[in-house]
Amino acid sequence: MNNKKKMIVIISSIILITFVTVILILINTKSSKKININNKEENKKCIPFTGGSYNLIFETNSNDKIDLINVCIACSPDSYPEIPIPKNEGYDFDGWYYDKDLKNKVVANKTNEITITTKKDKNNCIIGYKDVKLYAKWKKI
Repeated sequence: MNNKKKMIVIISSIILITFVTVILILINTKSSKKININNKEENKKCIPFTGGSYNLIFETNSNDKIDLINVCIACSPDSYPEIPIPKNEGYDFDGWYYDKDLKNKVVANKTNEITITTKKDKNNCIIGYKDVKLYAKWKKI
């Protein structure tokens, strides 16, 4: 009789532990499916993009070539490089512009002040940063 009670206690304990484990697994699985950046729809999953980098690409419109600069998103603002100034014989440099038509001037001298845009997937989730191409404008001396 004593052995029978021990067996009932052991089997009951195993059943209870199994039940609790299954419940915890179901809760964890259900809550992980709901994680998304926008909290709009449960089936959209966004992974926060907090790091990464983008390239500053320079079109000098002269013979002076400037290598692209890779800018780290996660780095502190103090670590961003200054934007270089190109040279063009017979001309004064008149600034960097975002567009080929030289109408949208960059008013910063550091990349952390430059407007950058992000790439997004079909669910509007950030997947990376777009490179920024800058165009040099010149004034004849």
